[in-house]
Amino acid sequence: MTQPNDPHETPDPWSLFEQTYRAWETAAAPLFESMLGSASTFAPAGKVLGLVTRAQRKQQRFLRDWWGGFGLATQQDQVRTLRAIDELQSRLIDLEEKLEDLEAARGASTDGA
Repeated sequence: MTQPNDPHETPDPWSLFEQTYRAWETAAAPLFESMLGSASTFAPAGKVLGLVTRAQRKQQRFLRDWWGGFGLATQQDQVRTLRAIDELQSRLIDLEEKLEDLEAARGASTDGA
């Protein structure tokens, strides 16, 4: 292993990153704590979050209507169809089980008679 004071040794990138991060964290933590503790930070942030949420809903409605205008299934249509398929599959499985039970009962009654 080379000596730490060797001028030809390249520093370990991870330790360099770690030292830089710790220095940044030490300097930035008090600033962030004071900013996040202030009500003047939360009011504008809440308004921005509300605007982003409304814009996202408008975008989703636009895309839904746009795809629907082409006659393509929207995500809601796909979810509705998949739920109906799942319900039909469950009913089919129940009917198959009832049919097996009836056939077993019929077979038992003809064997015993």
